[in-house]
Amino acid sequence: MHKCHVLLAACGNMIGSVFQYGYGLGVMNSLKDSLKVIFDNSENISFGFTTAFSLTQALWAAGGAVGSQIGGFTGKKLGRKNTLLLNNVFIISGLFLQFLTFQLGISYCWILAGRFLNGIGCGVAMTISPIYLIENSPIRHRGAFGMSYSLVLNFGLFVSYLLGMMRTDFNFNGLMDTSAFVVGFPIIFALFQLIILPFVYDSPDSLEQRGHHREAELAGQYYGLHGKYSIWSAVAKTNPVPLGRRESIPLYKIIKNETYYKPLAVGCMMMVIQQLTGISAIHFYSTSIFEAAGMSNPKVETVIVGVIKILTTVVMIFVTGRFGRKTLMQTSLIGMFVCSVTTAALLISMNDNASNVISMTTVAFVLIFVIFFQFGTGPIPGFITSELFVASERTRAASITVLVNWICNAIMGAVFPYMAEAIGGSIFFIFSTFILVSSIYLHFFVPETKDKTISDVQKFFESEKINKVQPNDSDAAECNASVVRRFSSWKIGLQN
Repeated sequence: MHKCHVLLAACGNMIGSVFQYGYGLGVMNSLKDSLKVIFDNSENISFGFTTAFSLTQALWAAGGAVGSQIGGFTGKKLGRKNTLLLNNVFIISGLFLQFLTFQLGISYCWILAGRFLNGIGCGVAMTISPIYLIENSPIRHRGAFGMSYSLVLNFGLFVSYLLGMMRTDFNFNGLMDTSAFVVGFPIIFALFQLIILPFVYDSPDSLEQRGHHREAELAGQYYGLHGKYSIWSAVAKTNPVPLGRRESIPLYKIIKNETYYKPLAVGCMMMVIQQLTGISAIHFYSTSIFEAAGMSNPKVETVIVGVIKILTTVVMIFVTGRFGRKTLMQTSLIGMFVCSVTTAALLISMNDNASNVISMTTVAFVLIFVIFFQFGTGPIPGFITSELFVASERTRAASITVLVNWICNAIMGAVFPYMAEAIGGSIFFIFSTFILVSSIYLHFFVPETKDKTISDVQKFFESEKINKVQPNDSDAAECNASVVRRFSSWKIGLQN
């Protein structure tokens, strides 16, 4: 019965959160022609379609950056479940505005407004959803639930690509525009979340941190989180959170303590690596990339990208636990570097008379690039970030790292069309340079977290002065005492 409760909460969580992110990430990729029709029929717009299309992607990511901060605040004050439920206001309103724009043919500006609102919802979801998922999961199954999260994300991406390709085959007898159906489709999943989540508990850890001790105990029983397999039970029994002492360490103390600001810097940099190595360009603009490579039906190759991401995620469920995070990440970056350099060279060498062999080879290397991304650079940053912080700081740390992720996403969504117009395939040389720098950074500054507790990982960031607390420095003593207390309460096994 406990397993059913965990699965029910996980299902209600992910279908209305991470699925929305994956779908929103890819849905506009295959709708460029429909967006062009809306744009051409819109009045009083002073910029061109290239700018409009880049804003369609960038504003969604900018909304995500805003949402990440909303999620960090509300997730702590209102709890994980309540935040996800309220978040559907942003998710559904954004989707509905986009649906109306395609259905009624109104101004393109409403597409932009809808994308921004939906981005806020996706930003909140990507901050809170993984925390809610992991906190409800028994430690022995945490790695599997973490990979299922990535699987649902990529499933959402695949569905958006597939519906975008198939929309010309839909026939609603004039009752509904096919593009409107594609953009409005995720509303169904938002409604499922609104139906399921009210019938499950918030995470025991969230309840405990907010002082709801009785509810936390009931939630722990509901999810079967007992003994050594429960992250929550270890926290509740070894270090219960009394009223009036649930506030996390102040920001100015975090800035002075290497065991906080150094892992936060690593978490942020890992998000930068994840987004600026080229994958965001493929997520947003793969149809345009494959078209530039000479493919007659680039939407098919875009769907193949979605299939590859799902299949490699399934493989990663069995691989992640066997190899170190850094090993997987370095292998991923090396493979991406080779593919990026080769793709750039092939795109530059192409002309109007390019053979099908060159076109197919270019597409093949882009797809291999996606495979290497999924084997490390895709899932590992999220794993490492979650393994660097204790529960009391995890929501705030997640809101900061997710903010960085969304900002990088917005930058790529905004600038890629212009850079592609200006320098063509040479943009992949820029990606390869950043991948090389990222590999060097990873080697020297990122700790291995596999099979290590949080306290073990923190030793990587410590210097000798961290342990030398001056007797008259009460603030530093309090900070370090809090660090030790919180780390010891989590030492039982916060590893995948």
